[in-house]
Amino acid sequence: MEMYNQIYLSYCKEEMLPYAYAYLGKYFPGTNGWRLHYKQSNEVVSPDFIIERQCKKKIQRAIINVISSDKVTRTDIRNLNSYAEILHGKECILEKFIIVCESCDISLIPKDFKIIYLKELSNSNTLINKKVF
Repeated sequence: MEMYNQIYLSYCKEEMLPYAYAYLGKYFPGTNGWRLHYKQSNEVVSPDFIIERQCKKKIQRAIINVISSDKVTRTDIRNLNSYAEILHGKECILEKFIIVCESCDISLIPKDFKIIYLKELSNSNTLINKKVF
């Protein structure tokens, strides 16, 4: 049996953020009450995006990190879980998302995370393909 090496594409996070922001604005539209907050500075330790809306007496909230490397690490998962602990409240419904390149190794991602894949950035105008597990 022949073995082939997998080739992973990775991008600079700064390249991925505008596409992620555009997609999230469509997936979580303001017309449905969603407010999108994004990290303004790399100096602040926080998720890349926080999206939330008031729904009856509960807050629906999604925390999202963009992973630009070729593999999601345990540290990436631990960081998002730490943010979730801080942002989760008694009256809060919380979802965790990770945005990755199509070729990223996601084998470590737990089942309670949702995954959004970015297609190759230079490929087309429709650059984002959502797959949620």
